[in-house]
Amino acid sequence: MSWPGRIPLDKRFDELSCTLDFYPTIAAAAGLPAPKHLDGVDLIPYLNGEKQGVPHEYLFWLNNDPDDAARRHLVAVRWKQWRLYRYKENDPW
Repeated sequence: MSWPGRIPLDKRFDELSCTLDFYPTIAAAAGLPAPKHLDGVDLIPYLNGEKQGVPHEYLFWLNNDPDDAARRHLVAVRWKQWRLYRYKENDPW
């Protein structure tokens, strides 16, 4: 990843992040405020060295929308390199 003058060439970010971070990051890149209801984090300060550490200590998913594809029904949490999930309420964790 790079952005001349903002993010060093070939910058790599290996910390816990998810697609929810895209919106606030792109909004910040465009100079726009992200809506307050977003769970994502602007990653630019982590990429350019202004912030250190991890943007998320853990991530949690809950998708039980009956109109969504069954393969997308998921309850999950991720912490560091650990994942805990199940697809159906009666499935084992």
